[in-house]
Amino acid sequence: MKAEYERVVRDCRISIKAFQNFNASMLGFGKLLSLKGEGDYVILPSVFYWAVIRYAKPFLDSEHEGSRFSYPKRSLKKQAGFVASMHDHLLLVRNKLIAHDDFYEVLPKMLTMCMHLEEEDFLIPCSVSISNKIISFPSDSETVELMHTHVRACAEGAQAKLKVDLARFRNMMLENQDLAKESAPYFNNYGNVSVSEDGSFVKPNALVDPWLEVSVPDYSELHGGYSYEEIKMNQDFHGPELVTMPSGKQFCHHITEKGPI
Repeated sequence: MKAEYERVVRDCRISIKAFQNFNASMLGFGKLLSLKGEGDYVILPSVFYWAVIRYAKPFLDSEHEGSRFSYPKRSLKKQAGFVASMHDHLLLVRNKLIAHDDFYEVLPKMLTMCMHLEEEDFLIPCSVSISNKIISFPSDSETVELMHTHVRACAEGAQAKLKVDLARFRNMMLENQDLAKESAPYFNNYGNVSVSEDGSFVKPNALVDPWLEVSVPDYSELHGGYSYEEIKMNQDFHGPELVTMPSGKQFCHHITEKGPI
């Protein structure tokens, strides 16, 4: 059971990162559409690279505590707007043309101009001309629109899966209280709340809890550090719901929406 609990926690974490990355990629392609007609050859490829890299990140293998994993593409296949060929194309662009300069996709060329001594049948190189191309950004807005539509579908699908995963996590806590308490890295007592006769109460705002401040790498020995894009959200389970206690007693909980306290 502990292994199953840890797997559910891992699935939640994978979904959190995937949703944030897909959402950022969607915003990136949207920004690219808004820059139509611009001639800035630094900004345009920068935005395009950002959008492609953020899309691809969830599908690349990650490692944590000895396990390797990535976001499951199968969870998105039935999402309206998801296009398998576009998915494969964006990963190819990331892997072969953005993150790496692949020699099979784009091969630099060299042209040597020589002087030919006819009597000796001998070539004397006089110059070497070179050429290469590195991907910059899509050549038309229609292509960007197709990418934007596909990534938007992935963001919506990832958000839906995240809600399902968080519900699974909650159910595991309800069904395995001892395991949940044992595995929890943090506890905080927010104090008493007044529960009405129908079981309703106003919940505290967990988003302001200091424990939600995510730790980041420390590069202070090299420079002043980085700014980080942050995501915070609640998945509420307000009921009404009848919960059976280990003693057999039942409690009907129903959270009243009066805003956080």
